[in-house]
Amino acid sequence: MSEPVESELKDQQTNEEVKKPLHFIMPPGVLNHFSNFTFVQNDVENNTFVLSFFEIQKPPLMGSPEEIKKVLEGLENIPAVCVARIVVTPKHFEKLVAAMQSNLEQYENIQKA
Repeated sequence: MSEPVESELKDQQTNEEVKKPLHFIMPPGVLNHFSNFTFVQNDVENNTFVLSFFEIQKPPLMGSPEEIKKVLEGLENIPAVCVARIVVTPKHFEKLVAAMQSNLEQYENIQKA
């Protein structure tokens, strides 16, 4: 079993840090969203990173190859709808990148097996 995740709180009177375990709560009704494109921005002014998650929504294409080609040529653009936007601190962003890299390595090792 993994170690509990803790957060540090600072006592306002003594200025001492106190560690407490986090209790993760997933409220009913929280939706999952599919994302197939992510845009990451560094907001230097606010010292944050902004992660915007999008779902690229390709149009349904039916008909003969000629009809499909005509529809595609007539498209002005393909919608990419933002399904979530998350703002994090640089410290949390660094931890997020490390966790994503670790998970990707685990996934790749399972796929090789």
